[in-house]
Order: sequence, then C-alpha cells, then structure tokens
Amino acid sequence: MAEIQLWGAILVLSLITALAFGMIEAVWFAIGSAAALIAHFVGAVLWQQVLLFVTVSIILLVISRPLTKKWINMRAIKTGAEALIGKEVRVVKDIDNKAEEGLVVIGGMEWTARSKDPNICIPKNASARIVAIEGVKLIVEKINNSELKEND
Repeated sequence: MAEIQLWGAILVLSLITALAFGMIEAVWFAIGSAAALIAHFVGAVLWQQVLLFVTVSIILLVISRPLTKKWINMRAIKTGAEALIGKEVRVVKDIDNKAEEGLVVIGGMEWTARSKDPNICIPKNASARIVAIEGVKLIVEKINNSELKEND
C-alpha cells in the first residue's frame, strides 16, 4: 500500500510541476512513476520498481531533452537588436571599414554599419544583410542582385 502512495504521489507532483511551472521534463518523471506503479501491480518488489522508475525517467530525459530544447528555441521570439540579424538593409552612406564609415537604414532608423569582410566596401544605395551586431554597429554583407531576385 505504501508503494502505491509513493508512486501515486510522485506521479501527481510531477504532473502538477509540469503544468504549474511549464517544466516539460517533469512529465518524464510522471511516466517513470506510472511505470513503477504498473510494475507494483504486476508483482515487482520495491527495488525493481525504483530501478524501473529511474531507468524510464532517465531514458525519456536523455531522448527528449534535445528535441524539447530545439522546439522551445524555435518558438522563442527574438527581440531588440537580436531580431535584426538576417534582415535586409539599405546602405545610405558608403560602408568602408578602413575609413570607419558607413550607415544603413532599417525600420526608418539609421545605424552605423561595417562590412563583414574588411576588404569589401559596400556602396551607397546597395542592399545588404545584417549578419551580426558588435556594440552599436551592424555588421553587414552585400546582397548580390541574384540573391535579391531569389528572395522576391
């Protein structure tokens, strides 16, 4: 009887934790405790139930952790400057790393910009793509005409 209460309590607490705190990993402990509870009803002794609980929980965590992490990261909304990476910008002042000059416009705002490749200057009115942000400067690469046609 004590084993039923133990596995039932772990099952319920794991599910409450998963629902209340959004900890998807807690579901795997609930499944592990359900497996141990089933093992109890089949006649397994306590050490076998504990072993089954630990094994099932660890296997589910190891298998699912990379998948849940990937899924959560896909749903994350980029905000602030991080959201600019990958966006297309218009060059409004020649970008020349050696002269430490260059401005681009995105979303109606001017940003200081530098070329990803320090040996390449990007002329005014060219299109560029933001590849990184260093401090308050956007690091951009020139977009070729062929790339522009593909994105249309």
